[in-house]
Amino acid sequence: VRNTTMSTKPSNECPILDYDPSTKIPRAYRQKILEMIFEHIKRIYASFPLSARQAKATEEEKSLYAASQGTQVVYKNLASQLIKRLKDAPAISTADARSHAAQQRAAAAEKRKQDEEALKAIGTATTAPAPTIEGASERVPSAFRQKFLDKLFEQMLRIYRQDRRVASRQAKAEEIKVYNKAKAKDDYANSAVTAMARVKD
Repeated sequence: VRNTTMSTKPSNECPILDYDPSTKIPRAYRQKILEMIFEHIKRIYASFPLSARQAKATEEEKSLYAASQGTQVVYKNLASQLIKRLKDAPAISTADARSHAAQQRAAAAEKRKQDEEALKAIGTATTAPAPTIEGASERVPSAFRQKFLDKLFEQMLRIYRQDRRVASRQAKAEEIKVYNKAKAKDDYANSAVTAMARVKD
């Protein structure tokens, strides 16, 4: 992969991979490949909106991972081939960019209409409340679960660049997985330690 990368530093505009505890390839390595892909996508689709370029780069990386079936050697080889193709690819014309932008605007307008009510309910990326344990907790005390959930939330905030909505959703999903697998408090505590270590990788 190194021989086909660009010499410029990755942009802080690069999208961040969604947290996926089931991934078989280190998330940090996949993020690095995504950054490489994004640098080329920026050039090829220079006339496209930033959101479109970010989505394209993310789509390309996810396709790589799916094709590799979670095998790092295969993933690395496929990534090298893709980055070489992107490096040699010409820039997309302005006319194509305008057509795509029009389609994106129409789709975005429709999505905004659907999301408005949901956003009001859960707050914004910077004001959404911290997640809390809801409902009965028979096997593990709620206070114990909440303490773990708070730690997860803090870590997810670092991963998702302080986006409280996404961090809250991912932290709750991870905590529920740990709770559902635990038969007792000790099981929960052991699984929580493992989960935290995985999230920090």
